[in-house]
Amino acid sequence: MRYFLLLGYLSVSITCTYAENMHLPVKNKFSISTGYIGGGENFSDDKEELHGFFVKGAVKTSPHIGFYIEYNKQKISILKFNEVTAGTQYKFYSGKKINGLVGGGVGYMWLDQKLGDSNALAVDLKLKYITTPLFIEGEARLSEHLSYFSNLSYQWLFNYDSKACFTIKGIQTTCDSIKVNANGLVYKLGLRYHF
Repeated sequence: MRYFLLLGYLSVSITCTYAENMHLPVKNKFSISTGYIGGGENFSDDKEELHGFFVKGAVKTSPHIGFYIEYNKQKISILKFNEVTAGTQYKFYSGKKINGLVGGGVGYMWLDQKLGDSNALAVDLKLKYITTPLFIEGEARLSEHLSYFSNLSYQWLFNYDSKACFTIKGIQTTCDSIKVNANGLVYKLGLRYHF
């Protein structure tokens, strides 16, 4: 996870330096947004609803192109996932009050959670996924600095070194690899502040 955070930090830093050196006429270069996540992920044959929240920071390098890094906290059934994503976005429509964006990225989703009774049978889940979301977004300006938006994305989750370890009365008995990929449609509703 440290590598993904470092990669996101470096891409934002390089982008900021590039924008400053080129003296691009970009208004409101930086933005931060937060809001609600909903939707569903297909794990095996079961579609599970997800709920959560996100925080996203973005920087524009031109009036139409920008880069972002985002943190998500999601709950799917009784499972609680964390996700960090970095990517790029393109503003395909720019009006006085309404904007349209498309984008995509790559991220890392993980879960480290114990389920069951530690005095009887318990499962220690360690799930790791590489994620690739693609999205389309509509944004409506409330003022020069504040806007609200809705975002619809499709996300693929590729399993990476996931496992489940079983314990009986605190004694680990076995660990099994989990090789299940997933995908699903996710929507976001939120507010954005432009600096």
